[in-house]
Amino acid sequence: MKLTKSKCKAVGQPLKLDSQEPWSTISAQIIVQIDDAISITNFDINEYKISYTVPHHVSQLLPLASATSYAHLIANATKGKTPTLSTKLTFIQKATQVCK
Repeated sequence: MKLTKSKCKAVGQPLKLDSQEPWSTISAQIIVQIDDAISITNFDINEYKISYTVPHHVSQLLPLASATSYAHLIANATKGKTPTLSTKLTFIQKATQVCK
């Protein structure tokens, strides 16, 4: 059952990875972190929309779904004099049923 947005609770988890990690490693680590945070049985990452923001560089949520979008995240997180120390990922469950 999908909860309304007002009843959802944000769960924060730290995740430290090297910016040279390939997309496959990043997506696998995201799955591990989600499982550790909320323990969903039969978790399928394809049932969620993953987005990100980078403080002071990317304020609008952008999709994180491929190696290309991950490269964009890394480029924005590491530009400037000091690389960004944190990036916010957002997971929103996709609709599972069509309303009739």
